[in-house]
Amino acid sequence: MFEQYDQSADYRSAFINAVYHMYQKTNNNKSIDLTVDDFDKTSDETLLLILENILEQDSKVKTEYERVKSKLPYERFYNANKIILVEATKNVSDSFIKMSNMFETLNKPLLTSINSAMSSIIVPTIDFHRMTIAIDNIPKFDFPQLQLAISSLPKINYPEIASVLANI
Repeated sequence: MFEQYDQSADYRSAFINAVYHMYQKTNNNKSIDLTVDDFDKTSDETLLLILENILEQDSKVKTEYERVKSKLPYERFYNANKIILVEATKNVSDSFIKMSNMFETLNKPLLTSINSAMSSIIVPTIDFHRMTIAIDNIPKFDFPQLQLAISSLPKINYPEIASVLANI
C-alpha cells in the first residue's frame, strides 16, 4: 500500500492495492481470480463497504482511523496504517539507535588508539636523486679483469702458513 501510494500519490489506488493483496492472501476459491483492475473498476460505494468491513475486523486500524483528521476515507485508512507501522517499528528503531550508540562508544577508544599508532609511524622519504648519485659513486669492478689479475699473481709457497691452515 505504501509503495503504491509513493508511486501514484493516490490514496484510492493505494487502498485498492492493499485490498487486492488481502484478497490474494485469503482467496480460497481458485475458480474466481480477480485482478487489481477488477478492484479498480469497483464503485466507491463497494470499496467503502470493504473499508468498513476491514475496520470492523481490525480494532487497532479502526482506532487509528477514527483519530485521523481527514474527510477522505482512503487517506484516513492510509494514515491510520502508517501510524500503526511507525508504532510497530519504533522499538526496533530505538534498538538500532541504542546499538549504534554502543558501537560508537566502543569504537572511539579503538579509533583513537589506531590514529595515534598511525601518526607515530615514520615512513622514510626516498630521495631518488641522491640515491642515484650514491649508486654512481660506487666503484665499478671489472670482475673478469680482477680474476685475471689474481690468477696471474706469482705462486708463493709459504710452508708456515700452510701448516697453520692445516691445523685449523
